[in-house]
Amino acid sequence: MTRPAVPSAVSPAVSPHASAIASPTATPPGTLDRAGLAGLVPHRGTMLLLDRLERWDGTRIRCLASDHRTPSHPLRSGSGLLAPAAIEMAAQAMALHGALTAMAAGLAASPGYLASVRGVEFACWRLDTLDPEPLAIEAERQAGDGDRILYAFTVTHGTAPIARGRAAVVLNTPVVGTPAVIPSPLASSPLAALPPDTPSA
Repeated sequence: MTRPAVPSAVSPAVSPHASAIASPTATPPGTLDRAGLAGLVPHRGTMLLLDRLERWDGTRIRCLASDHRTPSHPLRSGSGLLAPAAIEMAAQAMALHGALTAMAAGLAASPGYLASVRGVEFACWRLDTLDPEPLAIEAERQAGDGDRILYAFTVTHGTAPIARGRAAVVLNTPVVGTPAVIPSPLASSPLAALPPDTPSA
């Protein structure tokens, strides 16, 4: 199928890479349920798209998300839950990874924002048409310093990859007042213009 292009210099949401909620003196857990995730990332309510942390180490993280078929999903449009929503799921996994690695090092997590996504490929048009099996979100830190971290991410359904790409997270971003919302690929992607029953092939 033709894979839609995603703008390479926009964020799917203003997604802090790591949360100041995390305690630098705590021992990071190996797994977490949804309630535990809410204590480590800034997302709340339905905008917390992850349901479980399965495993992580210093470079990788794997999480699950199971609400992709929910009619009230916060990223769902009139055309359904479009594939670029997987980018926000990956961004939240990266934020969680930043909080956990900072905690493991005895440091406070650095605030940061998703600056760009590149090389993104989708294997489907919509996520809400997939069966109820949870989506697996994996991110791997490929490089980084005190100002920026580069991740590769993959979102799979069962054994089939449905989204993958690379993301750059800018750290230590000063926050003055209310941050401006960066345009979302969910609005600018050609997927957003599809009627609900448009075939994906």
